[in-house]
Amino acid sequence: MAIDLAKEQPQGAIFLIPARIEPCNIPSQLEHLQSPEIFNEKGYQRLVEALKVRAIKLSRHLNSNLTIAENKPYHDLLSTYFSQAFSQIFWDKFDSLKLKSPDIFTIGLVGAGSTGKTTLIYTLARIDFNFLQSQHATNSPYTYRASLEENNYIIEFSDIFLFDPATRDNALEQIKKEADLIFFTTSSNIDFGKNEIQIYQELVKLEIPVLILATKMDRLEYASGKSYLQQLQDVTKQPPLPVSVVEGLNLDLIIKFILKAKRFYI
Repeated sequence: MAIDLAKEQPQGAIFLIPARIEPCNIPSQLEHLQSPEIFNEKGYQRLVEALKVRAIKLSRHLNSNLTIAENKPYHDLLSTYFSQAFSQIFWDKFDSLKLKSPDIFTIGLVGAGSTGKTTLIYTLARIDFNFLQSQHATNSPYTYRASLEENNYIIEFSDIFLFDPATRDNALEQIKKEADLIFFTTSSNIDFGKNEIQIYQELVKLEIPVLILATKMDRLEYASGKSYLQQLQDVTKQPPLPVSVVEGLNLDLIIKFILKAKRFYI
């Protein structure tokens, strides 16, 4: 009955989640759905995150341990970093910014795995968070491509290609070919290590404006959140842009910025 009802739901809607509580085979009727392994911490967290995003879209009340919206000092801190991040993009330092495709503005979403890229792309595109259906193409340098407003597109480039030294050059070349603006994601629950620093430096060399998105900021409290953002700024010499899909932090402002940024391109 649940499978029959799932077929009637809009594409991308979260309705049926085959959650595995122990290692097992998935019934053939459910093989097309991704099944979170909730017997391990990472799988359980992904399931919780997906349900939180869906609850927000349904305007359901959530009890959060990290209420950014209600913590004014923390909210003000993150808002300050947001304005600093955008003010640090000096468009005039680029000799010429030209759209890669006529009248189409493309944002490349780049970062390591588990930094929230897929969650972010679906949320910014105002599509239901499709936790269940995988669209990974084995030979493609990117995983998802979603349409935003007014001929703006956002592409999630696969970390599999970018973080593998054997395929990195080809991935960077593809990013340079397609992206007009780069969002580099780093998560509050993952160390910003040597590999991430190297990738960031390689992206800067592409002569494309790069913003650092510090995702999943709802997982940190005020003191640790402030320390994390300062650490990123010290390493990259650029203020990061704090983001939380669960808290809806800065998402609308990112969309507004994308729509305005296109004016700097000829």
